[in-house]
Amino acid sequence: MVRRATPSDAQLVKSLRLAALAGAPDAFGSTFEREAAFADDVWIERLRPDAPPTFVWDDGDGLRAMAVAVTDGDDPSVAFLYAMWVEPSCRGSGVGAAIVDAVCEWAAGEGSAVVRLHVSPSNHTAERLYARCGFAFTGRHEAGARDGHVGLEMERVLR
Repeated sequence: MVRRATPSDAQLVKSLRLAALAGAPDAFGSTFEREAAFADDVWIERLRPDAPPTFVWDDGDGLRAMAVAVTDGDDPSVAFLYAMWVEPSCRGSGVGAAIVDAVCEWAAGEGSAVVRLHVSPSNHTAERLYARCGFAFTGRHEAGARDGHVGLEMERVLR
């Protein structure tokens, strides 16, 4: 089931995020080395109730997927989906779509009209998931902080 992660999930979220960065290094703007070096309190802070929400898929045996939702500080009608990852064993099962829907529901509840994300040009699996979830390419792209990383922007209109 999808739920919002809490500070007590910090070690599980850290493990999931590091698995994502190790398993799909080209899909993210950050790196495994960078985030593996974060102190435990960084992971706890990321999951505080006043922090942008991290949604996870919890199957009762562990966390299998995650995404972070953030509203644009300059334009609250826009929200962003970041750090999306689904364990390979859960892909194609609906887990990814459930996480995306949770982010979009949260964004709508915050008053956002659209949700945007950036996907690596080579990540066709993610592109297909996002398209099935109602996202379309905007024609814009973003150069990430990591050398050579480019994200193609996709957007889903909520209202």
